[in-house]
Amino acid sequence: MQMKINIVTCTDWNYRRWATTLIKSLHNQYQNRYVIAVGEGDWEAWGAQLGVTIVPQAFNHSMDPVRWCQNVRMRHLRALLQDCDYLLQVDSDVRQNRTTDLKKFNQFNAWAVTKKWKNKNDVLKEVEMRFRINAGWVLYKDTPLTKARLQTIQQEFDHEYADENGWDQIKLWQHFGTNMQNVNYPNPKFVDDGAKGGFKSTSPWYHCKGPGRKEVTDLDTWHDINQIPQLT
Repeated sequence: MQMKINIVTCTDWNYRRWATTLIKSLHNQYQNRYVIAVGEGDWEAWGAQLGVTIVPQAFNHSMDPVRWCQNVRMRHLRALLQDCDYLLQVDSDVRQNRTTDLKKFNQFNAWAVTKKWKNKNDVLKEVEMRFRINAGWVLYKDTPLTKARLQTIQQEFDHEYADENGWDQIKLWQHFGTNMQNVNYPNPKFVDDGAKGGFKSTSPWYHCKGPGRKEVTDLDTWHDINQIPQLT
């Protein structure tokens, strides 16, 4: 039986080029493709062109717009983890390179790129809480436990969110913590950010993460889904 996978990303109108590239890169393995569309724009026409379902979300103009876009998506996840086996949450600066067999992730509730310890000058140090789970690619299994945790995150956003940097990743750590499995173990290039020698042709997913990474990626090759992205 084919697995039912919903996928969701989030963008505002100014950043939609990245979301367009992501959506065009997706393989034919998703039953629903959602875009949380933040703020104003010709969203219905854009969504119809790409075959995605638009989830409208207003800006809160009293808060930093970049942080709002990054964090407000967390309040929609519980509603989208419905009538499916998995919900895959991805940043809009992600691309799919290969069809992904999600059956191998069946034994745990949630998967992401995680890192609790870092080696600094041969000394092991704990990674700051907001960097332990990368919210750029997170797979949630449809279980009562996952739904309950996402429901709590939604409530905390609606009642407590105060324009915090890294709020999404802090909440993932607080509510999933060490129960979040590392998708990049044992394959460190499953979600490939181009570090350590550039993007690999065998990687299932690419992530052009952070301002530094965008500055060292040839963006023409990123937005051409027939090419492996190249570093400059």
